[in-house]
Amino acid sequence: LVIITMIYEICSEPSKHIFKKGSRRFYNFFAKWYSKPYVLSIICDDIEWISDGKKEKILNALVAKSKKNELNLFILKNEKDKKNAKILASNGAKIYEVSEEITSNYSFSCLSFMGNYSAIIVRDKRNDKNQTIKFDEISNNYVTGLINALIKEKNKDETNICK
Repeated sequence: LVIITMIYEICSEPSKHIFKKGSRRFYNFFAKWYSKPYVLSIICDDIEWISDGKKEKILNALVAKSKKNELNLFILKNEKDKKNAKILASNGAKIYEVSEEITSNYSFSCLSFMGNYSAIIVRDKRNDKNQTIKFDEISNNYVTGLINALIKEKNKDETNICK
């Protein structure tokens, strides 16, 4: 949690985004961001929000990433058996278990180019109000380097971030 807090505080001049959950802008933004080239790693407490049964843009973008082996999901243990996680895993996404201590206040989405993270979305859940979510999009060498090291370590030894 200290590392996550440090990452968030180090971020300088992030692009701020505010969306109403489930809005057209919300779905369009995430579908577009998740469709960007390179490997995508998502660290969050659940993955069910990506689809509401009618709007499948985000789910479709992540299925496409999964099929190219470009999706890493770091989610809570009890989320691994839910519908969207199963769909993504069956299409090639790598699923890792993450501790609730990491995801209770924050979630991240990271794009990796040649093994280094070039863009990150950071959400501090404490800033959300009602159905509105707020998050920052950052490109900071210190933050991306730290996230990159944590995820590489996680891939090497699942006990470092998980369990």
